[in-house]
Amino acid sequence: MKLIQIIRKIFTLIIAVIQFTVFILINTPTLNCQPNTKQERDRSFYYFYGEKGYTEAHILPTLHQDSIDLLIMFRISNDALAFTQNKLLNHFIAYPNLEIVIKDADGIIRKRSIWLDTVIVFNYDKTTSKTEFTRAFQVFRMPAGKYNVGINYSENNNLFGKKISIDTDSLSEFQAKEIISKPLFVYSPFDSSEVFVPYLLGGCIGFTQEVPKAILRMSYKKGKEYNFSYIIEKLPSPKTELAWKGDINLTGKPVLLENTFLKAFRNNSEKTIFINFESMTQIPQSKLSQGLLLINFPKSKFSPGKYRMKVCATGLDTSTFDFEVKWEDLPISLRNVDYAIDMMYYVLSDDEYEEMKSGSPKEKFSKLLDWWAKQDPTNTTPFNEAMSEYFKRVDYAYFNYQTLSEKDGAKSDRGKIYVLKGPPDKIDRRLEENASFEIWSYSRLNKEYVFKSVSAGVIRLAEIKDLK
Repeated sequence: MKLIQIIRKIFTLIIAVIQFTVFILINTPTLNCQPNTKQERDRSFYYFYGEKGYTEAHILPTLHQDSIDLLIMFRISNDALAFTQNKLLNHFIAYPNLEIVIKDADGIIRKRSIWLDTVIVFNYDKTTSKTEFTRAFQVFRMPAGKYNVGINYSENNNLFGKKISIDTDSLSEFQAKEIISKPLFVYSPFDSSEVFVPYLLGGCIGFTQEVPKAILRMSYKKGKEYNFSYIIEKLPSPKTELAWKGDINLTGKPVLLENTFLKAFRNNSEKTIFINFESMTQIPQSKLSQGLLLINFPKSKFSPGKYRMKVCATGLDTSTFDFEVKWEDLPISLRNVDYAIDMMYYVLSDDEYEEMKSGSPKEKFSKLLDWWAKQDPTNTTPFNEAMSEYFKRVDYAYFNYQTLSEKDGAKSDRGKIYVLKGPPDKIDRRLEENASFEIWSYSRLNKEYVFKSVSAGVIRLAEIKDLK
């Protein structure tokens, strides 16, 4: 009998150890975003937040009438880079290698340049980040002509998509005729209005908290009085797309900066491009002067969608430009309106939930935006910080708390607490009484949430305690 009891105890202990091991293996999230939980790593490689590489090209004036400077800017997300670990220095390092090729209209290579850089991060999660970037630029002196600009990345030649076509034949027109060029969209990261950061989204504006600006190159007659104006209208959304709030007819007056040109410089430590204005110390010998039009948009009136901007000036044809406002890191869970409303069940009353679930997809989406507008801490802008944070938590919970038995981690007990309370300050795991436990501590809430593994891949909230 004693032998049987001993065997039973050993068997029970083995089963408990196996359960705990399975609990750790299939339930451990993988993101290092929570304070004091450096062992946690996010499964962020599941997320997709747009393109890994973007490039833009803009024409800059020179003192020579027969040539221009071609400014080529590009950015690469960290997850497109090939990082290796340096254990001695305790960091991860990548050596991006880009080839920039400029061909003329006949396909003949006119310029070729190799860009090399070194990127160092101290956290594994940053090596797979899709929201952290390396930005850089190069400037090429070119004669007037039509060009195709291609960027090849040693790790992935398709990273930057199709080639950019640049037509500088208008250079002679620019020097002989009053012309307004395409816009460069930027924002100011500081209180100063003299330094800007380009969005670098392929000619689009990012849907963020920043206030966008547009900079347009212009040739003008010195001494002539110009009356500038612009109007921006939001274009109708396709029937297959959900319509964001914020249809606008925006008007205003650009400011002409005479004898001024753009200059790009780079913060090598932050891998960021900055743009500022510089005055021409020498004036090109031309009938027309070169300058910039600066458009300071009102505090962000733009919601995601497509827009048309018309710029007018005395005696000039209206210049028309189409552009898009992109929410690049739009949470995955917000891209499907039915799933988004399902995940709002945690914060809606039963009546609100049933009402929001009724109607067409566009009607549902409109109700969703209206509800979140009431929760917006800065309701002077279309960008809703509360809504963005909520659905980013849903994304995180979906992937990091899914198990073999609970396919949608956001609908699990741990997912619910993460969505409602955010990341815990501390996570402890332990085995006691033949059961596996996971304890989340929130010092700011003075609460401790205890989760218990009730079977393989099923974890339930067992208890909520006050912190001692």
